[in-house]
Amino acid sequence: TPEESITKTMTIVKKITSSDTSAAKDAINIKDQQFNQTIAYTEPSTNPGNIPAILFAGKAGTIDSNGQAYDRTVDGTGIEARFQLPLGMVADKAGNLYVADFGAHNIRKISPKAVVTNFAGPASADCEIQRLCPSGYADGTGNAARFTYPRGLAMDSIGNLYVGNFSNIRKISPTGVVSTLAGPDSSICTPTTICPRGYINATGTAARFSGIMSMATDANNNVYVVDSGNNAVRKITPTGVVSTLFKTERLSGAIALDAQGNIYVGNGASGGGILKLTTAGVSSVFVGNNVRVFANDIAIDATGTLFASDFIGAKINK
Repeated sequence: TPEESITKTMTIVKKITSSDTSAAKDAINIKDQQFNQTIAYTEPSTNPGNIPAILFAGKAGTIDSNGQAYDRTVDGTGIEARFQLPLGMVADKAGNLYVADFGAHNIRKISPKAVVTNFAGPASADCEIQRLCPSGYADGTGNAARFTYPRGLAMDSIGNLYVGNFSNIRKISPTGVVSTLAGPDSSICTPTTICPRGYINATGTAARFSGIMSMATDANNNVYVVDSGNNAVRKITPTGVVSTLFKTERLSGAIALDAQGNIYVGNGASGGGILKLTTAGVSSVFVGNNVRVFANDIAIDATGTLFASDFIGAKINK
């Protein structure tokens, strides 16, 4: 399962900056060398085409000077904060960054000044030795809510945060109130039972998913997810109506929308690439034809330029 396949622990969040972003080349070598090591980069002074990755929050390593493991759940500022396995990230209009900590079953918030706080799910005090954090499916406010291996994050135009909780989609209001938008909720899933997975288009808790990866939203606050277990792109309306837009042999887990509402997803089949799905429902190969890009995540800037992180090539493609 996706939970079992992850063998590394990243305990840091990196911020990439540049005084001249136009100087950046297609491939930025940002690579996790091994378990808990920092991301490697080349200074612009020795290679002007590369952008440095600056440590923003958390710290990489195994054991600190006090004998404490770095991969813990601790709030704080900058390198004083600790994460366990941060995966999905999204920013709000104020510049706050939200991080899905897959290992701690929670959602953390990082201010523009790198102040890290717990936004939803178990906080440090709820976790045994700050590492063994309780999972679950309970809705609630802030620390009272429970998640199980949260991964993908997306935010709508009014500040609601959406969390891919593997088998369901959770919604978090700007004030931290957590509810279940689609997929089985806590009345069906309990900490002692397996949350049912499947492939059912329906409304709310009647819908079924099988491995939610990356997520995105459009201007109408619809949510789009990569359902990796079903190799499908699913759409969830603000009222929780689930439908399938696209299904293929294999998807890598990456998804993004451009300003026109076209969808881009990573092709996980042999050779990789990026697929495009227009608003008219027409699918095509956007990047492929012997261009080997294995997209783990996709982002699109204001000019429509697409960036893809390549988890096999250990680079960022433009």
